[in-house]
Amino acid sequence: MAKHVYVDNLPDRVLRCRHVSIVEPPPEIVSLLREAEFYHEAQIRNFRIDATLVSTLVERWRTETHTFHLTCCETTITLEDVALLLGLPINGHEVIGQTSGLGSAVCAELLGVVPSVEQRKGQSITLTWLEETFGMLPYDASQHQIEYYARAYILRLIGCVLMPDMSQNRFHLKWLPLLRDFTEAGRYSWGAACLDFKYIPSNPCYRNLSSGLKVLIIVDYLANNFEQFIWRPYDSNKIIAQVPHDIFADRPLWTAFTSLICFEVVEWHQTDRVTKQFGFAQGVPLNLVCIGLTHDHDLRGRIDTDWALMHKRWIGYWRDRASRCLSLHILAGNNAMSVEYYDWYTTNTILFLSTDQDLLDPRTRANTLPAPLRAFPTVVVDVSPPSPPARRRRQHNSRAKNDEAHIP
Repeated sequence: MAKHVYVDNLPDRVLRCRHVSIVEPPPEIVSLLREAEFYHEAQIRNFRIDATLVSTLVERWRTETHTFHLTCCETTITLEDVALLLGLPINGHEVIGQTSGLGSAVCAELLGVVPSVEQRKGQSITLTWLEETFGMLPYDASQHQIEYYARAYILRLIGCVLMPDMSQNRFHLKWLPLLRDFTEAGRYSWGAACLDFKYIPSNPCYRNLSSGLKVLIIVDYLANNFEQFIWRPYDSNKIIAQVPHDIFADRPLWTAFTSLICFEVVEWHQTDRVTKQFGFAQGVPLNLVCIGLTHDHDLRGRIDTDWALMHKRWIGYWRDRASRCLSLHILAGNNAMSVEYYDWYTTNTILFLSTDQDLLDPRTRANTLPAPLRAFPTVVVDVSPPSPPARRRRQHNSRAKNDEAHIP
């Protein structure tokens, strides 16, 4: 994405958003979806996508902090957004498990059918096969068939909306063993895993954005422009009335300053940088978290890794999440922030993202229009434009790989 926005220098830098529609679940599997805590997510099947808005926010995304840098302050996607918009559970076990040995035996046991060799690639299978094989549940389906269909439906939610990968048409079989027991599946923190996974598309390899969580969340934040930023979009009684009451049971954990874990992926929930989103006054962040090499882990050449052992330290932070929630001063007003924070932020962020050419005085560029568009002789005004403000280029690989900061 970064290459498309900053390097390609295309006239239209709007990113393409991939939109996948999910069919309504049949009544027979609703109870299993509820048991596995995927019922609320299954209700979100159609939504509008503003590709221009998404592209604008991508330009403001910083991979070092996983936050959007606006002209006034930072904002990001949090566990509160995931809980209220998707209804996924927050308080639960870390989503982690085996990533190898997932072949025909697992598919036969949990899906009742084995995909052909053409539909498989390593530890993954195509979403097309999943949709064609489980397109319609038979009216006289047995209990085993209903369970197979429910697992396939959840896998499609994960692969198409919640946690799609770069292939855009495949999903990894690592999710399937977690759905063996639907009751046990409901004890995982799918919300934390989903948010953890959604931080990955900041990687410049992602050219096409998934139209799922990221689009759904960031659109709810903005009014007409950044000056009308809505810090607490969910405080409206009208919105609260539409949210199931059980979702608010995890409310204290929405501000947790802790790790987010999803198999090989580990990220950090940077709530101290966006305290205004939780109704607190914003001060200068005190805790700089660098997770080092852990940030760059993927499954290439690592499918036999014991991720529970590899991420033992970060799992400890997640399990201690209840004691890592924010406890700050309540906002005195909608724009409450300390003077120290504003000075710190404007000194350290990038306020202008446009190219040098875009920052020039428009009167000096009048003669650059194509001839058919110049109805009158062009008058070149001799105006020396001010020097554009100094801007740092994004350094996607500037993270200190072997230096892990102290985390209180």
